[in-house]
Amino acid sequence: MGIFNKLELAREIVMLKLGYPRMFSITLNMTDKCNLRCKMCNIWARKNKNELKPDVFAEQIKNSDILKKIKLFNFAGGEPFLVKDIDKFVDAIAKYSRPLQIRFVTNGFSTDLIKRKMESFLIKHKDMSFGIKISLDGMKNTHDNIRGVKGSFDNVVKTIDELNMLREKYNKRLAINLGFTVNKLNFNEVDNVYKLAREKNIGFLYKPVLKIKKFSNEGFIEDLFLDEKAVKELLAYNKKFIKEYKSKGFFEGLVYKHFYKLMSLYLKEPRDYIKCYALSASCYIIPNGDVTSCLLLNDVFGNLNNKNFDDIWMDEKTVRRRKEILRGGCHCLTPCDTIPSLMVDRFPFYWT
Repeated sequence: MGIFNKLELAREIVMLKLGYPRMFSITLNMTDKCNLRCKMCNIWARKNKNELKPDVFAEQIKNSDILKKIKLFNFAGGEPFLVKDIDKFVDAIAKYSRPLQIRFVTNGFSTDLIKRKMESFLIKHKDMSFGIKISLDGMKNTHDNIRGVKGSFDNVVKTIDELNMLREKYNKRLAINLGFTVNKLNFNEVDNVYKLAREKNIGFLYKPVLKIKKFSNEGFIEDLFLDEKAVKELLAYNKKFIKEYKSKGFFEGLVYKHFYKLMSLYLKEPRDYIKCYALSASCYIIPNGDVTSCLLLNDVFGNLNNKNFDDIWMDEKTVRRRKEILRGGCHCLTPCDTIPSLMVDRFPFYWT
């Protein structure tokens, strides 16, 4: 992240603190399709084929003053690399916007596909930076058990190795991170996965399992929540981890450490410790094109297939809900919402 990009991001954060909605992070859940069968998620069982088309997405960016200024585009799913036209979504961003980074959240299973797509992005868009977060829920047996497909762990490791080669080949324009969701089956393996991330020289972020209606397998999710013993052990580890944590980036390290401090408070007593800037600093678009505030709330403010994003963003219903969220009461630890909120709420005191 160059000095000018940092200044641009800082300016957006200052404007948010002054009360102006300046969204800098947007997540597009591209599809419900997935090639794994995770215990905490039943998204793969859905039959939704009504996915946002890339030409609609391109028109939205072309005609939106807000989307053109987004700093972080996040593509998730399901499994985003199963979207046939994912290239066209990236092309649209490259044509009409200049974000700090385009990020992908993947299960890392389809090594060859992921490598091929990421290399094509790096070749075609030489002036852009990309990021990829790979979900890993434990070491070999634990991860394969949670993800429901044998060989999932081995594929993640292969994917990391292939992406690391791309990172070196393309002048480190690719940031690689592991994301670990802590639950009752894997809480004692956090340190092992962190050590794997360090061994592979990539980033790492962990969070406790949350009940998110869009993804949750209602019949099994209750069995994954951390019990009292697991919470106690995770709190002890979190304290140790904060002291030892090394990030791939200085700024990222400051914000992530604050996230882990917040996690320790939240595990003891879940409540709103920071002001939430969902629908101010960030928002979600789900596969059918609905614009929502976040994954926890059931808000829908409009659909990109029939309404301009800027009109949705400044609609009376959206503005009213934005003010309600800023007044407090809602809380979670979902990184896509919490980290942008932390960046704004604690700016510039991340080191405290």
